[in-house]
Amino acid sequence: NRAPARHCDVSASPSTSVDTISAPAHFALMVPVAGSETRTRTIRRVLAGILVVNILAVRGAISRLATGGTPVAPTTTDSALMGATLVVNLWIVWYETGAGRRLQSEILLAQAAHARADVIITVAGRIVVQVEPC
Repeated sequence: NRAPARHCDVSASPSTSVDTISAPAHFALMVPVAGSETRTRTIRRVLAGILVVNILAVRGAISRLATGGTPVAPTTTDSALMGATLVVNLWIVWYETGAGRRLQSEILLAQAAHARADVIITVAGRIVVQVEPC
């Protein structure tokens, strides 16, 4: 009873608001389709934000290396947030793996693998924080 899926046209005009990306019959994905200028501006803004964050991180790391910064002990809130992140990521791995297998979706299975890597990083980060003397 669903309208037939329309395929996204790369040459679509900027006034195109929403279109359906071609997908298997049991899975229709609705995404906004904007003009290439809007996409380009958005990509540039995201990249600029990533660049600023990386510059600040590198500057902070160099400053701490140069001045012999002192380690910071994690608080109870830090531990709770890390635990919550672990629980959420474990749920994401479980859900996306099941959905990916059920829908035979390589994209969902890849996303589940990415979430699994996040779980490993969270656990490794917690071990490092636990072992690192302050």
